[in-house]
Amino acid sequence: MEVALADVKGGDTLRQKVLKKTMTRDCLSLNPPLGFTVINVLGSYTDSNKKEVSILAISVPNEEEIAGYAIATGRPLLSKELTY
Repeated sequence: MEVALADVKGGDTLRQKVLKKTMTRDCLSLNPPLGFTVINVLGSYTDSNKKEVSILAISVPNEEEIAGYAIATGRPLLSKELTY
């Protein structure tokens, strides 16, 4: 949630928070990116650039336990918005 709060405050605050959390190994940058499964959408907010962002609880594929959290631009579709 600290990263989400920093994202609302602005780009410099976000960069500083992510750098600090990366240095303390509280945040990871995955390179190359790994696939993950979204377990739950914890909430959403509008960032400093007025874009909607979602906070996701994630796990590695084929696991049900939460492995971490991610923030992603956009909002998840509601079930009524899905068309098959």
